[in-house]
Amino acid sequence: MPLRLFALCLPLALAAACDGDDHHGQGEIIRLDDASDEVVLTLREAYESGEAVVDDEVAARLTAPADGAELPAGSPATFTWTPAQSTLRHGRTTGDFVWLDITCSGMDHPIDVVAIESTSWQADAASWGHMAEAGSCEVLVVSAYVDRGIITEGPYVPSENPTFTVAE
Repeated sequence: MPLRLFALCLPLALAAACDGDDHHGQGEIIRLDDASDEVVLTLREAYESGEAVVDDEVAARLTAPADGAELPAGSPATFTWTPAQSTLRHGRTTGDFVWLDITCSGMDHPIDVVAIESTSWQADAASWGHMAEAGSCEVLVVSAYVDRGIITEGPYVPSENPTFTVAE
């Protein structure tokens, strides 16, 4: 199939394959920098299938809140991270994506944050409320270089996932 025809048919094939539940039972995806929520699904699938490479040299890392931090429930936290350090720099077509998968004890669904250029996100009131109710949380940070929805480098994860608690 010629590449041009493939490129035109791919979105239709993907749409037909979807069952209407784009998040596969997951919670809301918070998109920064006009990042595609489809990339979260691609990164999640790659991570869950064991394709992620532990590499502290190139993996994005959470810089705040600090690992083990106890945060006050009254003030939504700002999450900050280092940018992904892709070694592919021969013409950026889609970008270096960072996905934060914030899971908390007792929370039905994780909070997914996906970004291309941003390196911070202040929790909105609803997300922070869920984290405050849960108390203890962990942040999985996954980064990858994605070209037109296909992971071409990574996904990468740091060697440890930071945790934090929200105290009333």
